[in-house]
Amino acid sequence: MNLITKLPNKIKKKNPILFVHGAWHGAWCWEVYFMDYFVSKGYATYALDLSNHGKNKQSKSLNLTSFSDFVNDVHEAVTEIGSEPILIGHSMGGGVVLKYLEKYPAKAAVNLASLPISTGAQYATVRFAKRFPWAFLMGNLTMNLHRIVRTKEQVKWAFYGENISDADLQKHQRALQGESYLGFLEMLFFKVKINHHKKTPMFFIAGEKDNIFSVKELEHTAAHYNADFKVIKNAPHNLMLSSQWKEVANEIQRWLSKKL
Repeated sequence: MNLITKLPNKIKKKNPILFVHGAWHGAWCWEVYFMDYFVSKGYATYALDLSNHGKNKQSKSLNLTSFSDFVNDVHEAVTEIGSEPILIGHSMGGGVVLKYLEKYPAKAAVNLASLPISTGAQYATVRFAKRFPWAFLMGNLTMNLHRIVRTKEQVKWAFYGENISDADLQKHQRALQGESYLGFLEMLFFKVKINHHKKTPMFFIAGEKDNIFSVKELEHTAAHYNADFKVIKNAPHNLMLSSQWKEVANEIQRWLSKKL
């Protein structure tokens, strides 16, 4: 397991934050802005690479890595941290957080542009297929999902819209990697049994201009868990890396201050 750790000079908050990245990403996506922001608020912060992402290399191939493996990664990270965390997940990582809460408790959960309940990635798959049909076809035929987020046009459409500079777009594009084909299939038929969700304060944040998961899908998911919900106007899918990242972070901080 690879766990990035950033700590304040003086920890002011009782519960640490554990960040869980989404598909094609790694722990690096939290290190750019969010970890420093929450360290400045007095939180101990941690970001993990899920299995076969970033520096977390496993003997099992990427395409055979499952949601069960990802949940085990989070549990291993929580065990290493040693106290009940606030979980912040993005996209597929939001789905991992929801599956984690089937088995284990958390102090609170914040899901950004999260994998929706019930419909999973079904509508997102259709959107990708319509926008980039050839790349989508070849990605599935070769089971190489990196093909659909490899070009500048693909990355901009999927994750950022117009909310990023060209320099940052190129930097983040280079950091993207392949994704698990088994994980993709699991996301198509995504189901979660409500368990610790009932006792865990939950907050869902959607981007108004998200091309992957719609506001309607996220609103339905938040209602399913009786969770708080917020839409960030004009924001894209990558809420933690776009030019509006601080607005998102401020919303999370305000919510945590009220709930904990």
